[in-house]
Amino acid sequence: MNIFKRGLNALSSAVKAALKPNKTQVDDLDRDQMPTYYESNARTITPVQLKRLLDDADKGDISAMHALFFEMEEQDGHIFAEMQKRRNAILTLEWSIKSVKNPTPAEEKQAEFIRDYLENISNIDSLLLDLSDGIGAGFSAIAMTWDYLDGKLLPYKFDWEPQSHFKYDIQTNEFRLLTPGNFEGEALWPDTWIIHRHKVKSGAQARSGLFRVLAWIFALKNFSVLDFAEFLELYGLPIRIGKYPEGTTQANRRILLNALASIGHNAAGIMPESMNVELINAALGSEDPYLAMIELCEKWISKIILGGTLTSQADGKTSTNALGNVHNEVRHDILISDAKQIAQTITMQLIGPVLQKNFPDVNLGRLPYFEFDTREKKDLSLVVQTFDQARNIAPIKADEFYEQTGFSKPGEDDEVLQASYTTPASPFFMSQQPLNNALLHTYLPGNQKCSCCSTHTVALSQNPPLDDETNNAIESQEELDTAVRGLPSKYTQSYDSVVRKAVAKLKEAKSYEEAEAMLSLMMEEMNQDTQFNEAMSQALLVADIAGILSVDKESEISHE
Repeated sequence: MNIFKRGLNALSSAVKAALKPNKTQVDDLDRDQMPTYYESNARTITPVQLKRLLDDADKGDISAMHALFFEMEEQDGHIFAEMQKRRNAILTLEWSIKSVKNPTPAEEKQAEFIRDYLENISNIDSLLLDLSDGIGAGFSAIAMTWDYLDGKLLPYKFDWEPQSHFKYDIQTNEFRLLTPGNFEGEALWPDTWIIHRHKVKSGAQARSGLFRVLAWIFALKNFSVLDFAEFLELYGLPIRIGKYPEGTTQANRRILLNALASIGHNAAGIMPESMNVELINAALGSEDPYLAMIELCEKWISKIILGGTLTSQADGKTSTNALGNVHNEVRHDILISDAKQIAQTITMQLIGPVLQKNFPDVNLGRLPYFEFDTREKKDLSLVVQTFDQARNIAPIKADEFYEQTGFSKPGEDDEVLQASYTTPASPFFMSQQPLNNALLHTYLPGNQKCSCCSTHTVALSQNPPLDDETNNAIESQEELDTAVRGLPSKYTQSYDSVVRKAVAKLKEAKSYEEAEAMLSLMMEEMNQDTQFNEAMSQALLVADIAGILSVDKESEISHE
């Protein structure tokens, strides 16, 4: 019977949603009459009350628990600050719409449609921030308002709904909207809600949010805050003892007690002459235990929310820039998790319904997907240098270069920068030395002068002019390098080993005399190294041959 009633309820909700495309399920609800089960203050909640709220949430009555969570974030400045760091980190990421692998023309068209739609939503950042509210609560509910825009049915308004306005059906694993007079809740209208379920831990829905982990720590911290406030009220005040004659009535005792309280607060009070007050030593003690407990709780809170404490502490004792950077890496791991979960929700609950209402035969298994760029910022010069060195070792895809650097791949009609001319790389050295200063400067637009050689510059798209001497030097170096590369690897390895040993010895030397002595000793060792001697002989032979060829070529050119 209950299943039948739920089916009718769901059908009724679907009909209502279809008849009101430009309305949401909560538009006509009286906010003042929305049911809630929590009317206490988060700062005064007792352990018994907290346990009851959490137990009820495990059974599906999540309203009171989420009302408490809302107050926790609002009343605890440390929780609010740390949650803002984590949630706002989402807004620092660039996002894009990606097509599925090997898309059909229809799928490419769908991806372009979604890309154009989302890039023109003015409140997309607000939507992302509201979705990130699920990090703490375990879920976030966004009501979508649909309407026809340029002939297309699209959501144009996104409204966050408090989690305390929902009930969770543990049988169907679905949320239901609480309405006035309906404590069981009504089924959510299809395609009018984005329900982002954010899991920071595995388990039941009521236990999946960060605030569930923070609830007891919040309570412990507030017990210490209240105790500290009471301590401050009494600190430095004397202990006051009132004395009254035997047989004093209850009314007169009350007068004496009020007088003692008044003396402590206002330093003044009145009482019958027959009574007297005795002041004993001032109340002594230390605030250290209270502050230590508060500090400990806040460190726990930071570690739970951000994955570390050094990114949030600035007491001069526990925070350093280096350690803070290490903890930022931990936060980056958490950021990736948050971004992926939010992106998946947008793909399935926003992109999917939009395409279904505007395109026929949409394959939900091949939707264009929403993706955040969660790559860490890299040293661009280091990336380029690494690729420049690695390409001499193994083939590298050009697409990987564009992906790692962030440069866009030029199209056929795009104007591209031209490569500068430097000496070809030697197999024995990692760095490349320029032929002359004239080749070092950057070619900037306009009639400017280079800072290194004072030569005039030309447009980036033009090549630098080279004289005959430079061209001949480039060709000769290429011929020599080609010949050297043809040597057996054992010779180049032997040469490299000797160079490394020489550099290591020179680093150890403390004077020119000591360095000279070390090199002399190495020369004796090299004379006994047959493989090195053979390698040097081969290298000198290659150099002689290259020189002869170069002279012959220059002679031919001069005769021409």
